[in-house]
Amino acid sequence: MTRLKTNAIDSVPDLHAMVDGRSNLHFEAGNAIDDGALLHAARHLTPGVPITVVTGGLLHYLNLEERARLARNIGTVLDRAGEGSVWITDMPSWEGITDVDRSVARPTSAQTGRDVAGMRFENNAQASEFFANLGLPEIQARRRFDSVLGQLQAPQRLGISREAVGAKIRPWSLWRLGRPSIGKSS
Repeated sequence: MTRLKTNAIDSVPDLHAMVDGRSNLHFEAGNAIDDGALLHAARHLTPGVPITVVTGGLLHYLNLEERARLARNIGTVLDRAGEGSVWITDMPSWEGITDVDRSVARPTSAQTGRDVAGMRFENNAQASEFFANLGLPEIQARRRFDSVLGQLQAPQRLGISREAVGAKIRPWSLWRLGRPSIGKSS
């Protein structure tokens, strides 16, 4: 696995100026599937103050064991943060994926050295059960990416039709996971 710089903030010259004086903004390099690293990064959190953890795109590159470790670590952080804390992520599932989308997995696997095609859940029900068994059930219905299609500005500016973008993002959805006693929707 690639080792991250331990002092990432120093590698971006203007970042110090952006961070100075902000007590609620912290940068930590680490490995979220390492049992201690995520908890170390979470030391900045105030117990009892809800948080949202976002891991868009990460699960696609993790095998089942790594996903389970990540889920347990995030669950621990959510528990420490308190009621109202949630985990928002996209889910690598074959449900709704076309043959064209499946063909993209091969070059991605070659570039990353990870079997991204083989690590997908067969369907959303399998993914939901996997995370529920780890104590992180869905606490809100999945939000499909195509529900925001009309709000996207970049495709139009790039000369890409909404239909082309829609065909790519339609199968994808965001999941909101949390503990049964935490993050209940009002």
